[in-house]
Amino acid sequence: MYEIFSLRIGELLIPQDGMVLRDPIHAWLVKGSGRTMLVDSGMPEATEVTRRLRVEASGGGHEALVSAMAELATVPDEVDTVIATH
Repeated sequence: MYEIFSLRIGELLIPQDGMVLRDPIHAWLVKGSGRTMLVDSGMPEATEVTRRLRVEASGGGHEALVSAMAELATVPDEVDTVIATH
């Protein structure tokens, strides 16, 4: 049996029709059968996202991912498979 955990890594704030669309960014930690898998890895640091995409952002980066994993008592060295969906 596998358990799937959502890791909230950051958020994009995208202007749209005079409003702001809040787009949460997640990665997923999958644990089971002696394996630990990471599906996606979140987003770059918020400053880099703002520079590249010209939208406001919060969170992101390596520290956000490590912190979210730590909340599930997991460290990066425990991940044996990384799946990038896009």
